[in-house]
Amino acid sequence: MIKIKTPWKLAIYLPPSLTLNLLILQIFFVKRNYSLFDSFYFYYCLLLTAYCLVKGFIFMALYLSQRHRPPLAEITETNWPGLTAIVPAYNEEEVIGATLQSLLAVDYPDLRIIVVDDGSTDRTGEIVTALQEGRITYLRQENLGKAQALTQGISRVDTEYTLMVDADCLFPADSFKLAIRYLIGQGDDAVGGALTVANRRSPLACMQLMEYGEDTLLFRRFLSRFRWRGGDRTQDVIPGALGLFRTAALRAVGPLCGEVLAEDVELTARLVEHHYRLSFCPYLVGATVVPETLGALNKQRKRWVQGYLQVVIRQLKRWRKLPSQSRYHLLFLIYKVIYWPLTFTLSWIYLGRALVIQDWYLLELVLLAQCFPFTLQGLVRFCNYDLKAHLLYGFGYGYFLLFNRTYYQIHLLFYPQPRWETYHRFALRPQTSAKGG
Repeated sequence: MIKIKTPWKLAIYLPPSLTLNLLILQIFFVKRNYSLFDSFYFYYCLLLTAYCLVKGFIFMALYLSQRHRPPLAEITETNWPGLTAIVPAYNEEEVIGATLQSLLAVDYPDLRIIVVDDGSTDRTGEIVTALQEGRITYLRQENLGKAQALTQGISRVDTEYTLMVDADCLFPADSFKLAIRYLIGQGDDAVGGALTVANRRSPLACMQLMEYGEDTLLFRRFLSRFRWRGGDRTQDVIPGALGLFRTAALRAVGPLCGEVLAEDVELTARLVEHHYRLSFCPYLVGATVVPETLGALNKQRKRWVQGYLQVVIRQLKRWRKLPSQSRYHLLFLIYKVIYWPLTFTLSWIYLGRALVIQDWYLLELVLLAQCFPFTLQGLVRFCNYDLKAHLLYGFGYGYFLLFNRTYYQIHLLFYPQPRWETYHRFALRPQTSAKGG
């Protein structure tokens, strides 16, 4: 559920945020004799201002609409459908034991677990074997990649529903039952879950916790309310780290693609193309291990950024063959890939230009645009965290992500075949519990 820990902050936050937006609009309308080159940035800032306002209204609408709970299917204790969790693993000795213990502790009567070891060279196999019981199936393959590991796991599923989870996640006891009831009650074919952070012991982990909250609370919840032709729902991605599917839908779209780094995004694109209904499930919750150093975070986000861009390029090449719903889905992906890196690049280009030509109107606009992390864009994090964390996210972590996205998207154009990079993670303690967001 969407939570506001300190509602009183809204009274403090909204006036300066709206004032900053109005200042940008005022500069836009006062300066009229700008060149065609400069006018592009003025119009772009106008679009950015409108975006922040709309995002704030969407957040408030989603927050107020929580009074209307989505229908959950009623299932008797003897009629729970079969559910299989697929856990791909490559050198996961630090976390795989805690993840399997968490899965075994989940309250679900017919839960089976398939661990696909993708050629691990550490103690992953030994740990899984030591924990192995009737509900756990251990498969091992050569190091072929996560997509092939998931494909092999799906081929062994004989239950009605399939859950894809990463090997570094923990789950609350009642999450799977609520998720199955939600999926059946909504008539969806796949739902993505809400990930939170398991290792909340550093400022960098706190920044990622805030990022995950914004992403799931706003964008994916908004897409869940989006209707195409009155019926179909969609998502930009059903995360491979926590995604629940009808097994028949998974098999209908074919094996996962190993040619891209973001196989879950590519799978989602094919589900949309086949007109399956996708949604965000607030009841499907998991806590995952996040990078604890900037180097590890950089490697992780490089894979995400380039994986998204690979899928966008593949879909653009097939534009004429795509149904209309897939074209709208592609627009959502393009937004995630291009919007903020474009803002970052334009801001620095025009900042330099304003200083060189000493255009104080343009310089004022660019400097105000740099303050957008403090506008309605940051409504969620401001209401749930202190001012220090909010500013650190907006002016530190946020700009790190923008630079990362911009650099690695350009990097992919020169090196079109990126490789998967791994990073070290700390040991995940079994007793840690996941908390919903």
